[in-house]
Amino acid sequence: MAVRTYINYTTIRDAITNVEVEIQKAKQEIAYTEKFLKPYLDSEYADYFLAHKNNILFYWEYIIRFESPKEIDIKDEEETKNNTINTPQESRKHFIKSKINS
Repeated sequence: MAVRTYINYTTIRDAITNVEVEIQKAKQEIAYTEKFLKPYLDSEYADYFLAHKNNILFYWEYIIRFESPKEIDIKDEEETKNNTINTPQESRKHFIKSKINS
C-alpha cells in the first residue's frame, strides 16, 4: 500500500511539473507573438522581409554569386592522369587508399 501511494504521489507530481512546463511554453509563445511578431507584421518593411524569407526578389534585385578562383595543383593533375583503373583489384586498392588518406 505504501509503494502504491508513493507511485501515485510521484506520478501526480510529475504531471503537475509537465503542466507547468507546458504553461510556461505557451506564455513564451504568446509573449513572442505580442511583443515581436505582431509589431513586425504591422511594420512597413513586413512585405519586404516576408518576400525575402520566401526567396522572392523584387524587380530591382539580383542574385550575385562570388566564387574564388580554382587553384590548379600540378601534383593532383599528374596523379589523376596516372590513376587509370583497369581492373577490379586496382579499383579496390584505389578505394582503400582514398579512405586511408582521408
